[in-house]
Amino acid sequence: MSKQRFSVTMTVSVEAETPQEAAEAASAELTKSPPTKFDVVDESGSTFHVIREHPHRSVDTIESEVVQYPEFMENDAPPGAGG
Repeated sequence: MSKQRFSVTMTVSVEAETPQEAAEAASAELTKSPPTKFDVVDESGSTFHVIREHPHRSVDTIESEVVQYPEFMENDAPPGAGG
């Protein structure tokens, strides 16, 4: 596959008095917390919305909140039973 040029943009909202302060605040915000959503435009003008997993966000599962019928958690039948 040949390489092509892409334009990648992301949006950061900051409050500032001047455009220079806004640019500095946005730069600081991006270094502190990398963006997870990008708009990517290829050479033909097609736009892609890319969502990247946040590197610091963990996905924890609490089994007591996931199991709908806890009485069926343990198998009470002998091996091979069922159908």
